[in-house]
Amino acid sequence: MQFIIKTTTRCNFRCVYCSEGDQPPQDLPLALFEKLVDEIPTILPDGEQHVNILWHGGEPLLWGRERLAGAMRYAEEHLPGVQVTFSLQTNGYLLDEAWLALFAAHHVRVGVSLDGSRELQDAHRPLRDGSPTFDVVWQNVQRLRQAQLGGSILMVVDTAEPIDAEKLFAFLAAHRLPCKINPLIPCGRADGMDVQQIYAAYVDLLIALDRLSMASESDVPIAPIDQLLDTIVGGGSVQSCCYNGACAKHLVCLYADGNVGICGRDAGTESLVYGSLAEHPLSELYHGAIANELRTRGAYLAAHDCKGCTAWPFCRGGCTFEAFHAHGTWRAPFPFCKEYQRLVAFLRTEGLDLLRARLVRKKRAYRQRLAARRRLLEEVRQHARQ
Repeated sequence: MQFIIKTTTRCNFRCVYCSEGDQPPQDLPLALFEKLVDEIPTILPDGEQHVNILWHGGEPLLWGRERLAGAMRYAEEHLPGVQVTFSLQTNGYLLDEAWLALFAAHHVRVGVSLDGSRELQDAHRPLRDGSPTFDVVWQNVQRLRQAQLGGSILMVVDTAEPIDAEKLFAFLAAHRLPCKINPLIPCGRADGMDVQQIYAAYVDLLIALDRLSMASESDVPIAPIDQLLDTIVGGGSVQSCCYNGACAKHLVCLYADGNVGICGRDAGTESLVYGSLAEHPLSELYHGAIANELRTRGAYLAAHDCKGCTAWPFCRGGCTFEAFHAHGTWRAPFPFCKEYQRLVAFLRTEGLDLLRARLVRKKRAYRQRLAARRRLLEEVRQHARQ
């Protein structure tokens, strides 16, 4: 089970598309986090022995090193019999050796929000005073990777503007940089943008990246493409919370104001809030009317809007927050349903053909390397006999 902790609304960046918009500065009281930890066992399903705590923001490092260190120690000490792991999503600008040491001590997996190349990053994710950020963030990504603390990147692509897919893939491939690519959500500072234009161009970009990836010899994990192909080939469901229909079941978000709700994406509006942790027990919120109703979304959509849809196993109705924000109700698929169907259809046809061709090439290359190694070994043996 995962708990997203929105440590603060404060941020040292001013991203042009920020989904949370401009919120008054607020820090989560440490005592409320400790209350959450104390009550986590009351909502864990029978047999559940793993809890992941994801530190989020705003910019979570602005919550403070001592406070974050104390919070992690508290969780480790007060959840006996439970495997507690930590992850953190940061803009990466404030990382220093002291942060790296803290993350290493608590085995924190760190993801960095970075919009790809210098041009994209500096155009969309400047500091609050407008200064560029790429150089500092990129240096810190390298430090995270060297320390084996993660360093994968989360990209938000503003596909309302043209994106050079070849240039973006070349950047990812050159650095063997695992990434997840999300579309811009038209809310917060991006409110009012053309949803269909954004999502259509987003799917075009993913298709172009898949073609480039399958033609390349570089192994660069690109989500959600890789997860979708894994699901198509191996069955199961896409693990990302946006596509597995389990967001109200296995995920709980604690916001900086002490409210508990569905997910971190809803931090700007808190439209899907269960209630205040300061006023109610966690179990009462998690099993309350709002949360229980949200858990019926999958069954409702499977019987209505999504009935018979061939993309259902790869989507489950999509992101609940995006659906609510676009339609004013969670009883609807997310707003780029048709474009997502197009992406799945591509991956199930041309995408699979490209994957097969790539696997054949890799198999042939492996055989050639194996044959060359055997020849070399035989030459060594012959030389030794002489």
